[in-house]
Amino acid sequence: MIVIEIIAVLFSLLSVYFTIKEDSICWPIGIVGILAYAIIFKFHHDWANLVLQFAFLVQSFIAWKNWHKPKEDIKITQLSNDNIANTIVNIFSTFLLTLSMSVLFGGHDLLLDSLSAALSIFGMYLLSSKKIEAWYCWILADIVFIFLFYKHQLYLSCGLYFIFLLMAISGLIRWKKQFKNDKL
Repeated sequence: MIVIEIIAVLFSLLSVYFTIKEDSICWPIGIVGILAYAIIFKFHHDWANLVLQFAFLVQSFIAWKNWHKPKEDIKITQLSNDNIANTIVNIFSTFLLTLSMSVLFGGHDLLLDSLSAALSIFGMYLLSSKKIEAWYCWILADIVFIFLFYKHQLYLSCGLYFIFLLMAISGLIRWKKQFKNDKL
């Protein structure tokens, strides 16, 4: 399992690095990390996060296609206040759905698995259309994942998600700056 975790860590780290840089290579690289994490989550009976990997897979292909548009056609933007409220309601609804699924299939760490899954689904969705709020979802999800991986003694992944947390903060700062520059 350690080899699969190393693959998951390296490819996921590279994927986030290229995402921050707005380089579309982030998506195929991320797909390798997604598949490796799917194996890990299956092994740990973490059903919400296993399903999450398949949602990521679909979202990655959509985002990869979307990010191939000319850069001026897909700029970094912010959600409107109405869309922020809708996103929060949708995150909560997704949390309840993944919680129900975890209960049904006998998952572990039901609340944290479901919360991390819901935040990640919307983090990925918002990233695919370059919304600044994606980074807020990722910051919260990374904090939850750090705790979960530590609990499962997946220390490389715990370290990775600490780095992801720092990268998400960096991505937020960089994308906000780019958004302001694009508005000028």
